[in-house]
Amino acid sequence: MSSATNTESEELSSVLQRGIGTVLVCDLSDISQSAISMRPEELIQRLNRLFETQVPILRRHSALILSQSGDAIRAVWTPDHVNPSHAQLAFVTGCEIIAELRRDSGFSIQIAIGTGEMVLAQSGGTKSQSLQVVGQANLIAENIHAERIPNQGSSLLLTPLTAKILTTNDRTFELVGKLSQADGSNLDILRFVVP
Repeated sequence: MSSATNTESEELSSVLQRGIGTVLVCDLSDISQSAISMRPEELIQRLNRLFETQVPILRRHSALILSQSGDAIRAVWTPDHVNPSHAQLAFVTGCEIIAELRRDSGFSIQIAIGTGEMVLAQSGGTKSQSLQVVGQANLIAENIHAERIPNQGSSLLLTPLTAKILTTNDRTFELVGKLSQADGSNLDILRFVVP
């Protein structure tokens, strides 16, 4: 009986936060084509410029960067972000990243934002721990991102829940697709064109 209690206690201690949160997934839309025509050193310089632009914006808006790999970055705003909300912080961050990278004509970026249930937890063994986001928010962002809906180079892809949580109503969202869910339902994918 005590081992079950210890196991439950260990599992609960690895869960840092639980609730509704927002995940942002961002990468270059044309990296494969660009990589073919570039020397490896040029590609590395381009990726370094990308991250040098994105990381300060993410940090300025309280994002927790979960992973940086190749040309992709994944960040989360946990449920404890209330005012401004996690969705608002992710949305503003995405808009700023696009605006900043628009100045560098060498970048075409894809950003997807998903809001939903999530658990932020530590995983791994005693010598190697990493933060993980598990749940609907992460799956939604990853799946919207995987859809590769043409983003016109200056837009964010997001869900109706993300749009609903945003604090102002002066934004126009366009329905651009549907995402099939595990339960058989469809989730609308919205696009916001960054001015």
